[in-house]
Amino acid sequence: MCGICGVAGGDAARGRELVQRMCDSMVHRGPDDEGIVQVADVTLGMRRLSIIDLTGGHQPMHNEDSTIWVVQTGEIFNHLELRSQLAAAGHVFATESDTEVLVHGYEEWGEQLVERLNGQFAFCLVHPRAGQLFLARDRMGIKPLHYAISDDRLVFASELKALLRDPALRGGIDPIALDEYLAYEFVPSPRSIVRGISKLRAGPYAELVPRRTEATGPALLGAAAERRRGWSRSKPRSALRRAAGGASRVGPQGADQRRSAGRVSVWRHRFERGDGDDDAARR
Repeated sequence: MCGICGVAGGDAARGRELVQRMCDSMVHRGPDDEGIVQVADVTLGMRRLSIIDLTGGHQPMHNEDSTIWVVQTGEIFNHLELRSQLAAAGHVFATESDTEVLVHGYEEWGEQLVERLNGQFAFCLVHPRAGQLFLARDRMGIKPLHYAISDDRLVFASELKALLRDPALRGGIDPIALDEYLAYEFVPSPRSIVRGISKLRAGPYAELVPRRTEATGPALLGAAAERRRGWSRSKPRSALRRAAGGASRVGPQGADQRRSAGRVSVWRHRFERGDGDDDAARR
């Protein structure tokens, strides 16, 4: 089953402490292994249930030169096919894990990697040199992923209760979500039952761009409004780089959820580089 979590932005030491607490709350999802890594201003955590590559599949996982990091829950069903394609292109694999195709696939295909994935998954990929982080969820939304944006931080986890290990995120019951629960017997995405915490939907994605000001430092701009489109070749990474310093851009809303079938839900965050971006403190 596994469980992933992480914090982007904010105080690095507090972020690492929070990730440890979130991992501790998800031991039942991953009783076999735990891993935490801090890369630039992002801390990633993982609780693993070992299924593929029992001894070599430790996460967080990185590429050949440790410039791209990932945590994943779920399984990439076509990982052997993708591994063959990537190996033929010259990529060197260090494990037999399906998760490793994500870091090499991102190197080879960039964000178009997700169009090639067949599976049930939720993952966070961090590329400090490119100043990028994004969260992705499978097309059908099988694997859960919750997130909250609080001040200058993004906090995410596989389970809602992991996010509640941060007292700042205990916003109480969302009355609209409660009304939806009583009407439908579940809370539709993107809401959760807790005010201020959202579920990443299958299909659309949310994009935010950080901006640094002398008064406040780095900050995530705009709400996590989800775009009603999937991966688009008209949105290359260069466009994200040009967007630095501007406000988040929000796409049209309200399309039927069924139209998202066959797409992958993604949250992107471009973070500012600082000293030690190429260093990762791993446990």
